[in-house]
Formats: sequence, C-alpha cells, structure tokens
Amino acid sequence: MPRLAAALLFSLLFHCGWELAAQEAASSVSPHTSVSTIRALNEDRLEAGESVKLQGTVIYADADGFSLHDGHFAIHVSLPPDVASPPVGALLEVDGTTGSNRPAGHLYPLVLARSLRQVNLSPPPAPLPCSLRDLSSFLHWDQFVVVEGFVIDHSWSEGVHRILLAAHDDWAVIQVQGTAEDRFRPDLLGARIRARGINQGPDHSPMLAMKVAAPEHWQVLVPGREDPFTFPELSVAQIASSEASSLPFVKVHGFVLHSSPQNHVFARERGGDAFRIAIFNPLEKPAPGAGLASPVLPFPGVSPGDEIEAIGVAADTGKDVGLRFCQVRIVATKATHPVAVPTTIPMVYEGRVTNQIVTLSGRLVERQQIGLGGNQFRSVLVLEENSRLLRCQLDSDDPDPYEGFRKNDLIEATGLIPGNPSNQPLYLLLKNKEDAVSRGLSPAALFRRVWLWGGLVVAGLVLLLLWVQSLRRSLARAERAENAERVLNATLEDRVHARTLELESARTDLDRALDQERELGALKDRFVAMVSHEFRTPLGVTMSALELLRHHRARLDQEKQGELLDDIFSATLRMSGLMEQILLLGRAESGKMKRNPSPLDLPVLVRRVISETLASVGTDHPVDSDFEGDLNPVSLDENLFRLMLGNLVSNAVKYSPEGGPVHVSVSREEDRIELKISDQGIGIPEADQPRLFEAFHRATNVGEISGTGLGLLLVKRCVEMHGGSITFTSRPGNGTTFRIVLPLEAE
Repeated sequence: MPRLAAALLFSLLFHCGWELAAQEAASSVSPHTSVSTIRALNEDRLEAGESVKLQGTVIYADADGFSLHDGHFAIHVSLPPDVASPPVGALLEVDGTTGSNRPAGHLYPLVLARSLRQVNLSPPPAPLPCSLRDLSSFLHWDQFVVVEGFVIDHSWSEGVHRILLAAHDDWAVIQVQGTAEDRFRPDLLGARIRARGINQGPDHSPMLAMKVAAPEHWQVLVPGREDPFTFPELSVAQIASSEASSLPFVKVHGFVLHSSPQNHVFARERGGDAFRIAIFNPLEKPAPGAGLASPVLPFPGVSPGDEIEAIGVAADTGKDVGLRFCQVRIVATKATHPVAVPTTIPMVYEGRVTNQIVTLSGRLVERQQIGLGGNQFRSVLVLEENSRLLRCQLDSDDPDPYEGFRKNDLIEATGLIPGNPSNQPLYLLLKNKEDAVSRGLSPAALFRRVWLWGGLVVAGLVLLLLWVQSLRRSLARAERAENAERVLNATLEDRVHARTLELESARTDLDRALDQERELGALKDRFVAMVSHEFRTPLGVTMSALELLRHHRARLDQEKQGELLDDIFSATLRMSGLMEQILLLGRAESGKMKRNPSPLDLPVLVRRVISETLASVGTDHPVDSDFEGDLNPVSLDENLFRLMLGNLVSNAVKYSPEGGPVHVSVSREEDRIELKISDQGIGIPEADQPRLFEAFHRATNVGEISGTGLGLLLVKRCVEMHGGSITFTSRPGNGTTFRIVLPLEAE
C-alpha cells in the first residue's frame, strides 16, 4: 500500500507540472493582432484557444455577436456573458481567444471575446465586390461585400426585410436588419439593387447568404414594379438574340406543351417557337397581421393546352430559350391541343425543335431497361437516322413496355425534346407507352437485304455464264484442233511446201479465233460492268421510292409523293436512254441503220440540238457556237447529225468543270462540212486514246461520272455512214477537241 500511494502521488505531481508548464508556454506566446493570422490557423490551433488582441470596426452586430473588420479582413466575434452588442461603426479593442464555427460542416475561425473597449467611431471599410454566385457559395465567409441583383421576391416581418435576388442562373437571399414597416415597398419587384453586408448564414444556404446591418446599406439602382406582368412581352426570337439580357424580367406568352414534376414547363408561342420556364418557390409569407409580402403569385399548376403568361429572368441564349425564377398565370385553360411537329433526328441536333413536342422516325439500334427503384423503370430506345443517334426514354411502372420491338425496326416516336442548358445529351421524352410505335423492318435494313440477296443472285448468274462460255471455248478449240489435224493428215502426202502453208494458215486462223474470243470476253466484261454500274443507281432510286410509296403513302403529302414519282420517272428515263444507245449500236453494227439525206438549215439545227442536249442533262452550262460559209441548205441525214452532235456536246458538258466553256463551230469549204466541238474539261489520258472508239471502253480518269462507253462508237458509225472522218486532240487537264469532216452530196 505505501508503494501504491507513492506512485499515485508522483503521477499527480507530474501531470500538474506539465499543465503548469503548458499554461506558462501558452502565456509566453504573443497574441494574434490581425485577422489574417487567425484565418491561417489550422483546426487544432483554433481549438487550442490562442490569445487574440484585435482592433477594428464593427460592420455588423446582432444578439449572437458582431463582425469586426481590422482594415484587411473581417471575423465573427462572440460576446462575453452579459455584454450587449456594440453599435455598427464602433472602433473596438477586443481581448479574447481563438475558436471555430462549423456551419453545415464547413470550418471557419472566430474570436471568443473576454473583454471589449470602444475607442472611437470609425467609417466603414470599402466592401469587396462580389457576384451572386460567389455570395450563394459563401466564397467570402464573414467578409464585408457588396453585391447587385434583381429583386425576385421580398417580405417584411418584425423589423427584418428579406430580399430574394437573382442574376441569370444565380440567386441568394439577403436579410436587412432594423427595417421599419413604412420602408417596405411593394413596387420593388424587378428592381436592380445594390447592397453591402457580411457574407454569412447559419446553414450555409442561399436562403440566407448575406446580413445587412441597416436599410441605409442598400439602394435601388433601377426601379421595379408592383405588378411584374406589366413588363414588355418578348418573342422567343427576341430572347434568343439577347434582346432580353439587359431586362430584369421578361414576359412570354404561349400554350403549354408539357409540365414536369420538377416544375419545369415547356410551352409554344403562337408563331411556333418553343421555350422552357423554371418555376421558383417564393419566400415564405408572414402570417396575416404579422408582416408584409410582395404580390408574387404561387404556381397555379398547368396542363397541356393551357394558355399562359410567364414572367422570369432570361437564363439562356441561343436556340434553347429558357427563363428562370418564373411566375405563371393562366389566361385560359385547355385553349388548344398541342400538335406534334414533324422532324428528323438530324434536325434535332441542329437545334431546330428544342423544347418542342415532335414526331420523328428512325431505325432501332438498341433497346435498354433501367431500374429506377420504387417499382419504376426507364425504357430507352436508341434510334438512328443518317448516322445520328437519339435516345427516346419512357419512365413508367412497366418493366418492359416495348418487348415486341426488334432491332432494325422502323420506330415512329412522339414526345418532347427538352432543352439542355447543362449540355446534357439530347433525348426524346416519351409520355405514354403508345407514343412509340414499330412499323416493321426499316427501309434501310430492307434495302440492304435486297441488295445482299440480289448481289448473290447476280454473282451466281455471272459465274454460271463464265463457266458456260469457258466450256464453249474449250469445245470450239478442240473442234478446230481436230479439223486442223484432219486437214494435215489428208494432205500429208502433198508437197511439203503446200503442207507448210496450210499448217501456217490453220495456225493463223486459230490465233485469230483466239484473239476474237479474248476480245469478245473483254467486250462482255465491259458490257456487264457498264450495265451493273449504270442500272444499279436508277434501280436503287426506283426501289427506294416505291418502298416509301408502298408503306408510307398515307403519311406522305402530295408534294412528297410527286417528288418520289419524279425520281422514278427520271431513273426510268435514264435506263431507257441506255437501252436506246445499245439498240442504236446494234442497228448500226447489223447494217439496218440507213442514211436519209435531206436539205437542212444547219445553224438552226445546231442551236436546237445544243438546247435540247442541255435540257436533257438538266444544266445551263455555257455552250457557244459560230458558223462560217453557206450552211443553208446542206444535204445531210438529220437524225444521224443529231446523234453525232448531241453525243459530243453531252460529253463536253459532262467532263467539263461547272461553268467551263464549250465551243461548237461549223464551217463549209466547197463540197464538205467541218464540225468542231471543243471543251476545257478533264481531257483524255494518252494511254486511253487508241481505244477511245471501242465499245464500252471509258477513259481511266472519268471517276464517278456516269457513262456507257457507247457514245463515241455511235458517233464514229454515223460519221462513217456519211463517208466522213472523225479525229480528236486532247491533253489531260486541258480539254479535248473533236473534228468531224462530212462530204456533201450534190444538191
């Protein structure tokens, strides 16, 4: 027991010694004499209660304490027991210790005062300029700031004036102490004011972000109104062009399209443009007889079709027009039925239908189901059109409302395109399950399937044709070889010289036949390639137009149906022209085409052919002409001449750049006519020039320009039927000149 008592006594003396040493060390540290040094302390040192001796001006005071400004920064000072708050403007000396405050979990320093001594009175320091955004986020906690904004709402009770300020997307409530009842102004709505006070609030919330010491510390810069609905009404176009940026309030008028549970309302004005408004919650009204309040209307609740007027602050510019902090009043209920605007997915991304109720269609790419909790689900349909994707979403209690939809279906959807001020991805909001309907396989998917199977069939036919032709060539070669062998055997006993001649003749015939077979094979390949290329585009246009007319005629207006029929007619006309050229070449090659000369007025005919050719290719390309000599009358076949000139002019226009000059000249020298057609187009590569008049041959530099490879061959046959000649000169990139010389018959 004596040992235990001795140990306890030693421990007590040791602990007391350390406490006395710590107190002596703390008392030996110099006190803090500036707010900046206190603000730099960490939490441990603040809670350690370090000594403070400050001198500064009181900028705000209430029952809980006051704010002291030392000329650089301000800090909150807690009062000693039984000490009244000093007056605003007093120059004080404060003796105390450090402490901390944690509103909503944020650490801030303060001073726990032990004693106060008023030295004098002092003018207030210059306030720190502050935005509403910085004020509402308490960036300048405890500091003396000045802020400007528009009055959205205000109320008065028990000498405290609460004012809700807004500027674009930011807002905050300021509280003015010591305001008499007669200073409450109902015409303050929409006024622009400036106020100075401390950036402080008990809950770190914008509902109280600034404390103003007296009503003299705020002033009206721009007067307001008692009824904000007397502000001028603007159109959506005016708001989008930033005409509303300088106005405190903007009034809009329209018809409700959609109202969300979050009090976001989407409406459309009479002109068709749409806008969105965000309703704000007004300040809590004092009890009757206990205070005063502004005439701000509570949100009445709206339904689609209601005619409304709205007052608010222009929050956004551009194609997504929106107002914030809005008041709404209903002009008429169910004044109209919202009609969906037809649109496309690319137009959605161009911003043309933002905030509108629209109807569109697209190919179903993906279907998603997302659980939201509480027996609620989000169904997402991802639609595609022209390589652009758009999400269509429906929130409901149905876990899979679109179970029957299949990938690549054509989906028609009707819903709202909400604006995205936060740059969120665009989407289509579906209201009901019936707002999305499947129309079966989409035309794009059907078109791909038709081309796939059609391509396989064509490939099979081509392979079969090649195999048959190869077999025929093999049999023909074997037969010719047998004939040659029989001839050689029959003449074996003849003279060596005759036998050698016959053998060489047979070999020559065989080589010629093989050359002809190779030429026919190459001709066939060019023919198949030409037909595949020239028929594929018009057949595709015709098939696409017929599919649209077949499945969607009831939803297409007369103008759209006329355009589709015109596409079918143009494609058919193109294929008809191709067949006409093939038939003409067949007649020329078989000798069935005859020449029928007659007297012609050549200048008139040339101008007419040029005009008809330009009309047939659908262009107004500049083509000039000149004439020399006696050209009326001349004896030529009109149809053959038209064919020659039309083909050459069409080629000159087709292979020339847009607006590139084309020149036609006709001259007569004694008993012959000379025709020249010149252009400054792409020209003809030197390697292609020897084969230019072969059937189905086209130059290697034509690219995607359509053509059959028959036109120049037809021109040559027509020239030869007149007993004339055709020549040309050309350099790639510098154009081509064709020269035709035709002999004239005696008139």
